[in-house]
Amino acid sequence: MSRAWSYPSAIGLFALQAATMACVITPSLAYMAEAVSQAGVGSFGVAYGLYNVAWGVGLLGGPALGGFLFERMGFAWLALLWSPVLVVVTVLLAKADPHVRQKPDTTTERS
Repeated sequence: MSRAWSYPSAIGLFALQAATMACVITPSLAYMAEAVSQAGVGSFGVAYGLYNVAWGVGLLGGPALGGFLFERMGFAWLALLWSPVLVVVTVLLAKADPHVRQKPDTTTERS
Protein backbone atom coordinates (compact mmCIF):
# COMPACT_ATOMS: atom_id res chain seq x y z
CA MET A 1 0.00 0.00 0.00
CA SER A 2 2.88 2.40 0.64
CA ARG A 3 3.81 2.19 -3.05
CA ALA A 4 0.40 3.19 -4.46
CA TRP A 5 0.73 5.84 -7.15
CA SER A 6 -2.92 6.90 -7.36
CA TYR A 7 -6.27 6.39 -5.68
CA PRO A 8 -7.37 3.64 -8.12
CA SER A 9 -4.05 1.84 -7.62
CA ALA A 10 -4.53 2.04 -3.84
CA ILE A 11 -7.98 0.46 -4.18
CA GLY A 12 -6.58 -2.32 -6.38
CA LEU A 13 -3.66 -2.98 -4.05
CA PHE A 14 -5.95 -3.00 -1.02
CA ALA A 15 -8.28 -5.49 -2.72
CA LEU A 16 -5.29 -7.72 -3.49
CA GLN A 17 -4.07 -7.45 0.10
CA ALA A 18 -7.53 -8.26 1.50
CA ALA A 19 -7.90 -11.29 -0.78
CA THR A 20 -4.47 -12.54 0.23
CA MET A 21 -5.25 -12.17 3.93
CA ALA A 22 -8.53 -14.04 3.47
CA CYS A 23 -6.66 -16.90 1.78
CA VAL A 24 -4.27 -17.11 4.74
CA ILE A 25 -6.59 -16.57 7.69
CA THR A 26 -9.47 -18.84 6.70
CA PRO A 27 -7.37 -22.04 6.40
CA SER A 28 -5.48 -21.16 9.58
CA LEU A 29 -8.70 -21.37 11.57
CA ALA A 30 -9.45 -24.84 10.21
CA TYR A 31 -5.86 -25.92 10.89
CA MET A 32 -6.13 -24.62 14.44
CA ALA A 33 -9.33 -26.61 15.00
CA GLU A 34 -7.59 -29.72 13.66
CA ALA A 35 -4.59 -29.18 15.95
CA VAL A 36 -6.86 -28.70 18.98
CA SER A 37 -8.74 -31.87 18.10
CA GLN A 38 -5.49 -33.86 17.72
CA ALA A 39 -4.18 -32.57 21.04
CA GLY A 40 -7.24 -33.91 22.76
CA VAL A 41 -8.27 -30.57 24.17
CA GLY A 42 -12.00 -30.65 24.76
CA SER A 43 -12.70 -26.96 24.28
CA PHE A 44 -12.35 -25.24 20.96
CA GLY A 45 -13.46 -22.04 22.70
CA VAL A 46 -10.15 -21.72 24.54
CA ALA A 47 -8.16 -22.09 21.33
CA TYR A 48 -10.30 -19.62 19.41
CA GLY A 49 -10.20 -17.25 22.40
CA LEU A 50 -6.39 -17.29 22.43
CA TYR A 51 -6.38 -16.79 18.66
CA ASN A 52 -8.67 -13.78 19.01
CA VAL A 53 -6.56 -12.31 21.83
CA ALA A 54 -3.41 -12.63 19.69
CA TRP A 55 -5.26 -11.09 16.75
CA GLY A 56 -6.48 -8.19 18.91
CA VAL A 57 -3.03 -7.52 20.37
CA GLY A 58 -1.63 -7.50 16.85
CA LEU A 59 -4.30 -5.08 15.66
CA LEU A 60 -3.71 -2.85 18.66
CA GLY A 61 0.08 -2.84 18.76
CA GLY A 62 1.06 -3.60 15.17
CA PRO A 63 0.09 -0.31 13.52
CA ALA A 64 1.47 1.73 16.42
CA LEU A 65 4.80 -0.09 16.38
CA GLY A 66 4.93 -0.09 12.59
CA GLY A 67 4.22 3.64 12.40
CA PHE A 68 6.82 4.38 15.08
CA LEU A 69 9.49 2.33 13.29
CA PHE A 70 8.51 3.73 9.89
CA GLU A 71 9.04 7.29 11.13
CA ARG A 72 12.39 6.44 12.71
CA MET A 73 13.85 4.09 10.08
CA GLY A 74 12.00 4.59 6.82
CA PHE A 75 10.30 1.98 4.68
CA ALA A 76 13.42 0.44 3.11
CA TRP A 77 15.16 -0.33 6.43
CA LEU A 78 11.94 -1.53 7.98
CA ALA A 79 11.37 -3.95 5.10
CA LEU A 80 14.99 -5.16 5.25
CA LEU A 81 14.75 -5.85 8.97
CA TRP A 82 11.35 -7.55 8.68
CA SER A 83 12.28 -9.86 5.79
CA PRO A 84 14.57 -12.20 7.83
CA VAL A 85 11.70 -12.75 10.29
CA LEU A 86 9.44 -13.77 7.41
CA VAL A 87 12.09 -16.15 6.04
CA VAL A 88 12.53 -17.84 9.43
CA VAL A 89 8.76 -18.23 9.89
CA THR A 90 8.45 -19.63 6.36
CA VAL A 91 11.18 -22.21 7.03
CA LEU A 92 9.59 -23.22 10.34
CA LEU A 93 6.20 -23.63 8.68
CA ALA A 94 7.76 -25.66 5.86
CA LYS A 95 9.28 -28.03 8.42
CA ALA A 96 5.97 -28.50 10.22
CA ASP A 97 4.42 -31.94 9.88
CA PRO A 98 1.91 -31.61 7.03
CA HIS A 99 0.33 -35.01 7.61
CA VAL A 100 -2.77 -35.34 9.70
CA ARG A 101 -2.30 -37.82 12.47
CA GLN A 102 -5.47 -39.79 12.79
CA LYS A 103 -6.51 -41.29 16.09
CA PRO A 104 -6.69 -45.07 15.92
CA ASP A 105 -10.15 -46.43 15.27
CA THR A 106 -11.32 -48.02 18.49
CA THR A 107 -14.57 -49.32 17.10
CA THR A 108 -14.64 -52.94 16.12
CA GLU A 109 -17.05 -54.59 13.76
CA ARG A 110 -18.95 -57.54 15.13
CA SER A 111 -19.89 -60.24 12.69
